[in-house]
Amino acid sequence: MSRPIPVKMLMHNAVLLHKSSIDRDRNAAYTEHQLEHVRVFPVSRTLRTSTGETKADAVTLFIDRVNSVYTLPEELDIVRFGRKEFAVREVVPYYTQGDDTVHHWEVILE
Repeated sequence: MSRPIPVKMLMHNAVLLHKSSIDRDRNAAYTEHQLEHVRVFPVSRTLRTSTGETKADAVTLFIDRVNSVYTLPEELDIVRFGRKEFAVREVVPYYTQGDDTVHHWEVILE
């Protein structure tokens, strides 16, 4: 079994805003969940479209199964890190080698 991501590498804290309901005016209501001992890492991606290549800045959020304190985000949730808010675009589980246990999740934020 592989070792968890060390806590010293998981130096960030963030807030997850999970859509809990929609009021009668169609405004979303969110519940806050603390994400502790996570890693936020900026990533620059190149997107190829019919009009050419475009640079897209994104952020990857690393959540360790063992050392992070978390509620797993879902697509279209909001993650607040510092003074910025990012939308969750994708949640990708990474498994340990040899069994079906999740090692960590990488959450793509835009």
